[in-house]
This record gives sequence, structure tokens and C-alpha cells, in this order.
Amino acid sequence: MSWTCSRCGEEHEGVPHDLAFDAPMHWDGGRSEHDELTDDLCVWTDDGGEPAFFIRGLITLPVLDADDDFRFGVWSSLSAASFGRVVELWDDPARIEEDPYFGWLSNSIPGYPDTVNLPLSVITGSLELRPSFLLHDGEHPLVREQREGIITARVLELAELNLHPA
Repeated sequence: MSWTCSRCGEEHEGVPHDLAFDAPMHWDGGRSEHDELTDDLCVWTDDGGEPAFFIRGLITLPVLDADDDFRFGVWSSLSAASFGRVVELWDDPARIEEDPYFGWLSNSIPGYPDTVNLPLSVITGSLELRPSFLLHDGEHPLVREQREGIITARVLELAELNLHPA
């Protein structure tokens, strides 16, 4: 399926299945020698000199009229204790047994009212999979769409908004 972007006028082949953020919104390149950003984890020193900890994961939205789900690759904050545990078990298959960790969504996703600091559960799962983020109950549109699903037209709308933010 091809589609024409209403923002750039170009024709795109295939419906996107995911959109990703390279870093938590707070990341500014690092302020301290201890700050680090990898593909999966981030440590960042805030304005007060305190370290903040983040993990990258997936918010999955079921697509009701398609075979594949749609995913946002986003970042969540973690407490120091949770981050330490995640790092400790990162390469351990036993991490699948871990209870979820609490976190706060740390990206602003175009197409939704403010998504920063939506509460969520971080589920680390098996080694070959990126962690999953399950948003907590609520009436925020992103929470509702994760719970109830979306249709392909909404996927295309989200793609346009995220590929060409205002």
C-alpha cells in the first residue's frame, strides 16, 4: 500500500509499523562525565546535579484493520534502584521473571496532548526483545489507543505528524 503524505506531498511505500525517538526529551548531550546515552539506556545529570535514569522501550498500539501492530520506540524514566536492577539483569535470561518496574514516559509524542510523565510499567521480557511499556489506566488518548487499538488511517496520521513535526 502506498500513501501520499498531506504534509510533504510525497508518496510513501508501505504503512509504517513504528516510530522511534533517539533519546529521552531531557537529553542534551550530557553535562557530566557520567552521562551516557546508548541505544537502550541513558544516564543524564539534571539541572540540580542529580542523575536521572532512562530505558528505551515500546508502546504498542493494536491496529484493528491490519495484521501488524504499530509501535512507538520511546523512553521511560526509572528510579536509581530500578535502573540498577535493569543493568544487573540486562544480559541475563532470568530478567523475563522480573516484576514490572514503574516509570514515567519521557518523550512528547506528536499527535497527542502532552505525553510526558504519563505513568507506565516497564516490562523487560526476554533478551531478544526491547522492553515493553504498558501505560497505566486513564483517559489520555494514548492510553486509550493502547488499550482499544487504532485503524490504519490513524497510523498514517501519526506517521505524518511524527515525520513532519510542526
